[in-house]
Amino acid sequence: MSFTGKAIKAGVIGGLTIAGIFAANKHLTKKYTSVNKTYEYNGFSWNYPQGKINYLKRGQGKPLLLLHNISVYSSCYEYSKVLDRLSEDHTVYALDFLGCGHSDKPEMCYTAFTFVQIIYMFINEIIGEETDIIASGLSCAYAVMAKSNFSDKIGRLTLVDPVSISAMAAPPAAAGSLKKDVFNLPVTGSFFYNMLTSETGGRAYARALFSSSDRDVSRETSDILCESAHIGGNGGKYLYSSIKNRFVYVDIRKSLKDLEDVNIIYGSRETTKKKVASNYRRYNKGINIYVAPGAGAVPHYKYPAEFLTIYNNMG
Repeated sequence: MSFTGKAIKAGVIGGLTIAGIFAANKHLTKKYTSVNKTYEYNGFSWNYPQGKINYLKRGQGKPLLLLHNISVYSSCYEYSKVLDRLSEDHTVYALDFLGCGHSDKPEMCYTAFTFVQIIYMFINEIIGEETDIIASGLSCAYAVMAKSNFSDKIGRLTLVDPVSISAMAAPPAAAGSLKKDVFNLPVTGSFFYNMLTSETGGRAYARALFSSSDRDVSRETSDILCESAHIGGNGGKYLYSSIKNRFVYVDIRKSLKDLEDVNIIYGSRETTKKKVASNYRRYNKGINIYVAPGAGAVPHYKYPAEFLTIYNNMG
């Protein structure tokens, strides 16, 4: 066979392979979003410059903004077990960050600044008055930075299971990282993303999130996580890439100093969080630390009664 013939044959095989991957991507997206377990949390929309932000608004009283952890599996559903109770005493806003849940998932590099700006602009344009915040996981860092820069807009700040200060301060991946380049590929990048965020990936993430003491992850929970990762197609791969390359991490040590009315909540079974919380207090001695007895990780989702008891009695 001539060189031209071999090239044509290779092109046909390559084209068929790409076509197969493309079809698989469509099938997997449909499969993971067919459970429809998060759609009741698809609320209002706000037009942020880079895309539509989904949010809920419930209740009456002083505004309270709920910020979920940052991952491709995350959404405001994280607060589903405490949302109604909190809305009895507050006007509660719960948003899906850009790249998450029912919000848009544009092709972009997500950074800490992205999420800090979303917090500030949302409070300024949608809420319009001083707002208390509950944040969890990675979003705790963005809430700290937002309060440090816009103290007149943010009142009480409650950090649930915050990421350690040393982990947040680690530098991002070098420019041109292979992880970023792979996920930016239009078809194969989507395929890799679908494989990594399959049911198996969702369960693995949930097990890691809920810690070794909470290995009994329900099928409903893993279904919800997978659905959140695939709503709107495969756009979550850009956030996934940004997280893997550590573009969403930021050093908060300077921002943490001198902040007032800051609280940390973690479960008593999360022994490593005691050191994390103590280190936060090292940079700000005014931080109040609360431990939910008998609770593990993500207490607002897995242990809502214990979480609400602490939050409602913080004073």
